[in-house]
Amino acid sequence: MCSNRWFEVFIKNSGFEVQDTANCTFSVLSQVLLGVCYLAMLRGITEYLLFDLRNTLAWKRWRHALNYGGEISVSECWETLSNSSKAVLIDVRTNAEWAYVGMPELTATMTPLVGQQWQLFPTMEADPDFTGKLITTLKQMQLGDDTKLFFLCRSGVRSLAAARAMWGLGYKESFNITGGFEGDPDDNGHRGQKNGWKADGLPWRQN
Repeated sequence: MCSNRWFEVFIKNSGFEVQDTANCTFSVLSQVLLGVCYLAMLRGITEYLLFDLRNTLAWKRWRHALNYGGEISVSECWETLSNSSKAVLIDVRTNAEWAYVGMPELTATMTPLVGQQWQLFPTMEADPDFTGKLITTLKQMQLGDDTKLFFLCRSGVRSLAAARAMWGLGYKESFNITGGFEGDPDDNGHRGQKNGWKADGLPWRQN
């Protein structure tokens, strides 16, 4: 056995069966190294889970601070509409804009486009019953508050207000389409060339 008394007591209490002095140190070190490996692996798993939890909580706090689901590009919106029946595009521009500027053209497999004015033409005053009308329309389409609502306007201002209004009523998947239908003006002051639905080459029609 090991010559050192405390070492002998440690070996005896640990339950190791050491046959001779030569393999005494090796047996103890192998067990210690195995324990260190287990501890390192446990620490790694714990840190990963804590990192994932922190990211999840941070994401939830960020969305809550925004008061809406966040921004989405026109291409991401189109892709989601193409692959999900629980997503709907809501055009909040005026009926004059729909008629003279144009409207998105969706495919037959997508949820039908919803047109709901945020501001009423020609006064351009905000519709006080916007949310009530929209909720009624969504219910008629059998779409609940878990539906992804993609709000579209000319360049992303009215649609942001609409997304926040619906988010406040429990529709937590309310997104603002960045750039809107026409996008920001280019260097010549023209819309529809720089960003947005038209500039991205997505389908649209004009009456």
